[in-house]
Order: sequence, then C-alpha cells, then structure tokens
Amino acid sequence: MASQRRVVVEIPDIEAMSDEELAEFAPDHDGRWSEQTRRLLLKFKTDRLDLNSWWAGTWRGWSCPCCKRTKPEIARIGSNGVLLCRLEMHHDHLADHARKLFDASNPKVEGDGLLNEQIANAKDGLTILVERFGATLLCADCNAAEGEAKRLLAGRVDPNFTFTPAEISKFVRVAPNNIHDVNLEAANELWTAARDDFMDRVDFSRRMATRFANGKHRRDQSHRTAIIPFEDRHFFSMQVTKAFPQLYRKSLSTMLEARSISNDGAGQSLRPKRTKPKRIAPTDAEFEAMIAAMPQGRRTWDAVGDEWTCECCSRSKRQICRKSNKGTWMAQVHRVRVWFMEDAPQSLLFRRKDATSPLTIGAHRFSFICHDCKNIVTKVQHRAHGSMNEDCLTVDDITAVIRAVEPNLDHDVDFDEAMRRAESNRPLMDAACDYDQHRNAARSTAGELSRLMWFGRFNRPDAITILVGDCAEEKSIGWDDATTLVDWLLNEAKRFEELDVGEC
Repeated sequence: MASQRRVVVEIPDIEAMSDEELAEFAPDHDGRWSEQTRRLLLKFKTDRLDLNSWWAGTWRGWSCPCCKRTKPEIARIGSNGVLLCRLEMHHDHLADHARKLFDASNPKVEGDGLLNEQIANAKDGLTILVERFGATLLCADCNAAEGEAKRLLAGRVDPNFTFTPAEISKFVRVAPNNIHDVNLEAANELWTAARDDFMDRVDFSRRMATRFANGKHRRDQSHRTAIIPFEDRHFFSMQVTKAFPQLYRKSLSTMLEARSISNDGAGQSLRPKRTKPKRIAPTDAEFEAMIAAMPQGRRTWDAVGDEWTCECCSRSKRQICRKSNKGTWMAQVHRVRVWFMEDAPQSLLFRRKDATSPLTIGAHRFSFICHDCKNIVTKVQHRAHGSMNEDCLTVDDITAVIRAVEPNLDHDVDFDEAMRRAESNRPLMDAACDYDQHRNAARSTAGELSRLMWFGRFNRPDAITILVGDCAEEKSIGWDDATTLVDWLLNEAKRFEELDVGEC
C-alpha cells in the first residue's frame, strides 16, 4: 500500500545469545550474563548465584537510596554459599490498611459497574493521600532491616506502620557486602516522631471510607471513554506481534528476564550436616505401598512421571520419601504457580484500572515441588498468623532459603530469611489475587458467550453484540469502548484456556 512503508525487523533469538551479545542488546539491564556479575562471582569465589528480577531490571550503576551502596557493595555471600544479588520493592503497609478499611465500608456491588468504578477510583485517590511514601526499590538488606526493626519493637510500633526509605537510612549500620545492623534506639525515636502523623492518617482513612459510604466525594464518570495513548512503542508492538504472534505468549522481555535471573540456592549447607537415620530410603515394597495408600495428590504424582525431580530441591521421587511422626512413609508432589509479568500495552491499560498491586501478572506456568518444599510455605503462613497466602514465596525463594538438602529428610531451612522474603512479596501476593480475578472475569465472559450460543441459539456475532450491550450498560461506557473490552476479554479467555491445557 502507498500509505505504508515496509521495514525489515530482525527478532533477536535471546535464548541463543551469548552473554556478550545480551550485554550489548540490553545495556540498561543487568543479569547473570553481565560482566559485573561475572566479576562478582570471581571476587566471592563461587559459581552459585541468586539474582532476582528487580536486580536484573536495573542498570549496573544503580545504588540503594537508603544505604547508598552500589551493586558491587550490596552483593554478599549467603549462609548457603550462594552469591546474593537481590533488590526488593519497599511499600507503605499503611496504604494496604487504608484499602482494607475502605473495602469494609464500600463493598463492590455486582451489576453496578459505574459505582464499582467510583469505588476503585476513590480508593486509589485515598491511597495516594494516606501513604507516607511511594513504592521504592531498595537493597534486600535495607528492606530486611526495616522488618527487623519492627520485629524488635513489636508491642510499641503499630503493625501497619512502615518506616520510609529516609527513616531506614537513619537507623541502619552499613558495611559493604554485609547484612545491616539495626540501631534500635534510633528506630524507636523515629517511630515516636512519626506516630502522631501515622495515627492521623489512619483516622483520615476511616473518615474518608465512611464519607464515601455515605454518598460523598462522588465524581460524574458516565461519559468517560477509555483512551489508548498514541505511543510509538504501542503501534510498533502491535505490528510486530501481528507479524510474529508467537511473541504474544513468549515476549522478548519475558525471555530476557529468564536469561537474566538466577537462583542456585539449593545445595550443601556450610553448617554441619545432620546425622542420617539408619534407614534413609523405603524398600521397594514400602514405596509401592505408600503410593497405593496416598490419600491425596496421586494425580500430580502420576502426572509428573517416574523421572521427575523437585524443581526446588532437585530430589527424585524416591529421595523425597521420609518417615512421618507416626512412623509411616510419606511423599507428595505439589503444584505451584510461577509468575510472568504482563507487558502487553492493551492488557496493562485495562488491568491497571482494578489493580490492588503495583505489579501486574500476565501469565503463569506450573512448577511441581515436593511436600517438604511446599511445607516451607505452609510454615511461613503459620508464622505470619494467616496474613499471607500461598503465593508468599516463589519457587526461587523456596530454593534460596533451604540451607541443606538430604535424601529422605526434611529440609534445614532459614526461616528468618524466608519471613523476610515473604514480607517483601506482599505486592506479589496482591498481584496474584488480581490475576485470578482477571482470569475469572475473562472466563465468565467466554462462558456467557457459550451460554448465549448454546441455550439462546444466537450465532456468534449476535451473541457478542448482546455481551457488548450488557458491558456498555454495566460499566457506563460507550459502545466502541465496550466492544474493545469484550473482544479483549474473549481473547484473554482463549489465552488462559491454552495456558490451562498443561494443568494436571
């Protein structure tokens, strides 16, 4: 066509790139492939690395806003001999508390899209007014020191209080390549100075939640229109995805992240090994009897096959078997989700409207782990007194907190580190809930389409027209916007259906 110019775009094969090629391709990122990371591994005389996505997503010259350390000064050897290169997103838990107060007084109303949108917008506005600081990327040691300070001050500090990055910098004692010490006296003084302002913000949250519930602070949103910004990257992304649709489900950013992060946390501990029991494995007869008597989990046990090994601790089916307290052999294979962040512009545009987390999950895969690894998550939830869900630890986190792995024995686990990681994963837990709600909404839309076609005897175009009309009325948006939204939800439902094919 005369109105178009054709260009040839070479799609890089990130999975086949050398480390040097990756460094040239992504100079604003970091990862296990960067020259700086390789120098750090040589400096600390190890080939085992725990490098997370926050570290990979920042440039090599980044420094922590609290302790002012650069990446080479932050990296340190963990208790299991692994080089730790971790950053964490620090956020104000007061904002979480304010949202809970607001939700309690203003529950969403099914079928009233305009009201629900007003509730969501008012809650977002309240969050900005209430929180003492915005989400800030810190080194893992500063984030852990903040949690340690609150733990040591338990009973004095409100559990919903969070020290700001500026406050953290005033009570941490910093040394290169080491965990921070906490100046407890300074932390207590900072809490005392912030307490009145903190309590005033809590009171403000309650009053605003009540005022909105009483019909105040409404905004006329009946004529709002969803706008897709005119951004070059959006149009380029659409054209590339159209020409190479495989990128939609396996984007360049997803592949780059996979090449960048690393977690070699499982392995031998630097601590003395525990004494092994005399019988370290079941006999063939005991193994078969245990499988036959499995009360649950047999589906995943059979699905993974005989050659399976745990993705966290790398043990085989025989090796995960161990004696219970009752003296019977036990083993289970559990299924957990591994997350991939959303990067499709249109999906981000729609998803952020109802988001409760600064993170947006776009997809997942399943990882199969043993009962001892899964039990780490359960124990963390128990220690958190029910304030965390099953997404509190990622597969990489579970691997990293295991100090020692032995066949037919429970793991030696660093639960202090596990709790620190779980605390920093609260945005991820919220994002997982957002993701599940989005999946349910997409599936519900596809289910209603099927119902109209099957029971209503409508053809597909007419059934979609009905869905668009219902959507426009429920959300008080224009026909074109409702059409775009319904088409997107149906495409999402199809994508989720393809993701779920591998479920077992």
